[in-house]
Amino acid sequence: MSEITVPKLKLHLEGVDLELPPDNYMISDPSMGVVSLAMAASSGMSIFGNIQQQNLLVLHDLEDCVLCSHSM
Repeated sequence: MSEITVPKLKLHLEGVDLELPPDNYMISDPSMGVVSLAMAASSGMSIFGNIQQQNLLVLHDLEDCVLCSHSM
């Protein structure tokens, strides 16, 4: 992903803004020379998937209703 420039992606969640690195929302195929967004529309509930969470330590504090993250 270092050879191209993509827009920043910041998720505004309740109580926290989470800015994802490009590798967490873009998938590249150098053999075909393409880069694609690693997200899809949903008519129901959306899921914050494993690609978006890769290399992140995510803490879900259910008692205090807090979400924290840290890049690894």
